[in-house]
Amino acid sequence: MKKTGLSLLLLALIAGLPGCGGSKKDKAMTKGQQMAQADADAEMAVAANLSDEDLASFFAGMDEFAALSDEELERVADEFAWVEADDLEPLYFEFAKTQVDEGQAEKLAYDVERAKQLLEDVRSEDADAKLVVEGHACASAGSPERNLAYSKKRAEVVAEALVDAGVDREALRVVGRGSEMLVVEDGDRDQQWPNRRVELHVLRV
Repeated sequence: MKKTGLSLLLLALIAGLPGCGGSKKDKAMTKGQQMAQADADAEMAVAANLSDEDLASFFAGMDEFAALSDEELERVADEFAWVEADDLEPLYFEFAKTQVDEGQAEKLAYDVERAKQLLEDVRSEDADAKLVVEGHACASAGSPERNLAYSKKRAEVVAEALVDAGVDREALRVVGRGSEMLVVEDGDRDQQWPNRRVELHVLRV
């Protein structure tokens, strides 16, 4: 296929993804945000055409953050290991999107600074404490493998914002939960919007 044909195919795939069409909200985004979203949409358009078997390897090359170690996973099961932070709220994502949209930007900025300060406070007593960035997806469409990929990518996007704000990359742990921890179990993609989220937690190790 000629290069022009490939370009047209990619554009068609992007346009055909649910939630990827143009909107008034897109016009409100800065040029940099639009470029970042376009890159993410193109990436997910490619992913949408991969088999579930190939999807994991496609995203594996993008991993930049450590996962929870076996020891840390054991601590996750201990409710006393988590640091309570009632003012940290989940960040929500549109269907088939991995970038934080304009409507969530202010909340992202607040959560990043609050989580950063919380981690610093806890690390003054527990130097090994970790900031866990936990991504989630809805169950309205796609296979478990595909939803897991979306959830992990969302978490990585937020983790990158934390690094940009000065959080030590080594203090971060990124986890994709897919659709295993649903807030809303039934309904279509619009009704399941609370499931498409990223949560921030501080874990004492």
